[in-house]
Amino acid sequence: MGRPVSQGAGEVRGFVERAEYILSIAEKALEDVGLEDTDKPGFRQYIKRVPVGVILVIAPWKYVKLLI
Repeated sequence: MGRPVSQGAGEVRGFVERAEYILSIAEKALEDVGLEDTDKPGFRQYIKRVPVGVILVIAPWKYVKLLI
């Protein structure tokens, strides 16, 4: 089972489009989030987002379409 070879180029283009989009939002998605209303004056509180590495997801076919 799979895609016909004639549709392979479209699959690659779709993958490249998704990858470029994820790369374009990565910096914004990983920036620190400052907390404005804190209960301790003089302290700066924030959420620091740190990438932890590559993960693996075994998902059903067409699952990616549900995420986008």
